[in-house]
Amino acid sequence: MTKQVRAREWARKEVEFWTDSSGHLTQTPQEMAERGWKAGFEAGRREAAAALEAAREDAERLAEALREAQPFIGWAGSYPELHAKIDALLRDQEEGK
Repeated sequence: MTKQVRAREWARKEVEFWTDSSGHLTQTPQEMAERGWKAGFEAGRREAAAALEAAREDAERLAEALREAQPFIGWAGSYPELHAKIDALLRDQEEGK
């Protein structure tokens, strides 16, 4: 379906929604504007809720992966000690020890 066909279909549906059988408007321009604003707000809210749910699922998967990997990453706790030892060795080397 081309953009023009979709646009015509959308316009036809909008005309049917906003007019009665004799072609008179059933709502004021103010009501029409409010409907458009509310529809946009609801679409944004649904999109944000879906993104939040996806982020929660990602966080749950990450937490589960970390729990499963915890036994294998115990060496990471000794990293600060190793870093201090390397610093001490470099300092000693600079001082000529």
